[in-house]
Amino acid sequence: VTKEPTCTEKGTRTFTCSCGNSYTEPVNALGHKFTNYVYNNDATIEHDGTKTAKCDRCSATDTITAPGTRLSANQPVISIHNYTETKNVGYKTTVTFTADTENEVNGAEIHWFINGKDTATGNTYTQVLAKASYNVQLKYIKNGTVLAESKIETVEVNTSFFAKLIAILRTIFNTLPVVSQAIKG
Repeated sequence: VTKEPTCTEKGTRTFTCSCGNSYTEPVNALGHKFTNYVYNNDATIEHDGTKTAKCDRCSATDTITAPGTRLSANQPVISIHNYTETKNVGYKTTVTFTADTENEVNGAEIHWFINGKDTATGNTYTQVLAKASYNVQLKYIKNGTVLAESKIETVEVNTSFFAKLIAILRTIFNTLPVVSQAIKG
């Protein structure tokens, strides 16, 4: 073999006779090999979820439907109240988040994950005087098993010189901003 085939490109094999004559023939591309599919935890009541695998030989990925993963109408659902994919706030802004749950399960707890770390439990979480951007996600957990999880909300904190200067002035006048995604009522 003079050129090894890859998943997507043909290779070449060269044959040489003792008399010096030679010829080549193509070697078929190998094709992708996907063996380790991982569930994406994205099923809803209306749609089955998906699972994704990385090719065993290259970096290509394949995502397929995961039949039978559709949630039942009684499946617990958790979300961040007034969820937005990305929220922009000023330096040293305090943000309060509230959880919305459906089909609650006895003994299950709401866990708040900040930048992937389990930080707090309860229906609300307050990030006080944020100085850097962070991600927020909810997980509904019972006995160590995640029953449901929310989408990730990214909070972008403006850390520019002027944002910090404004925060200093607001501290002096005790008017630092507070954002509440909590239910008013």
